[in-house]
Amino acid sequence: MKAPLLNPVLTGIATRFMAGLPLVGRRIAPIVPTQLHAAAYYIYDTSNIVDVPTNIQRAPSTGFKRLKSQLSDDTFLCKDYGIEEPIDKMELAMYANFFAADRSGMERAIRVVAINHEIRVRNLARTATQTASPSVKWNAASGTTILADIQAGKNSIRARIGVLPNLLTLPYNVYTALRDSAEMKSYLRSADGIVTKAQMESILEVEIQISGDLINTAAEGQAAAISDIWEDEAFLSYSIQSADMKSLNFARTYNWTAASGSGPAGISTFTYDQDEIDSRVVRARQFTDEKIAADGAGFYFSNVLS
Repeated sequence: MKAPLLNPVLTGIATRFMAGLPLVGRRIAPIVPTQLHAAAYYIYDTSNIVDVPTNIQRAPSTGFKRLKSQLSDDTFLCKDYGIEEPIDKMELAMYANFFAADRSGMERAIRVVAINHEIRVRNLARTATQTASPSVKWNAASGTTILADIQAGKNSIRARIGVLPNLLTLPYNVYTALRDSAEMKSYLRSADGIVTKAQMESILEVEIQISGDLINTAAEGQAAAISDIWEDEAFLSYSIQSADMKSLNFARTYNWTAASGSGPAGISTFTYDQDEIDSRVVRARQFTDEKIAADGAGFYFSNVLS
């Protein structure tokens, strides 16, 4: 077996491919490149937002006042996640060239790695300490309080961290329930037709991301049980892409950037030939740890549909 080699061209394509998948994990817990495999990381303190010095006038020949961040810490340990797709040499002849075959294998492998990341981030969201379950389910024919429910979640986050959340994650089935709801339509000038995503974002005053990928949850060998990764739930969070380790974020994906890790973009692909199975092999690899950085920046809704 030849040694697996990092394929930079395929990795660049893989990064763009992964970004286009109907997943939200990288939005809720943005990639933060780190040179360290394991280290302490900052837990956000609300005082960094709300404690604003108001007497910052500088007297002549004196120094400027300085910010002092209040921080506690936890630790991350990046873990090795990966999968390989072997392509038999007999199958290679079906493709225009080796690169086309590599790309085909890469897309299947990358999707597996990305879905595993999505599940880990979803599990983090489900551990948020601020939670609620709507008394009137969001797909009820009448009497829903979707806007009020989400506003209550926003208010709870704002009270904890000092700013409003900027992201609402919805599973596809929850998104379609809101899209078709009488309440959402009632906020429009015309109550006919379907509420668009842009209109819903305007009504709820928050960016909406939809997780739409599916997974078979049945045990191996059993009849398929295909379901959404995110199901009967919704999640509000403050989530931004920032290289600042001290910035406010519900969660982060700490990504080990070493050559033997997952590279700066959060994913790496390797290719090699394995003569023992007469195949070309494509490997997708991610070396990360997903951690909550500000629990107060998340609000989890459970059992939102009837």
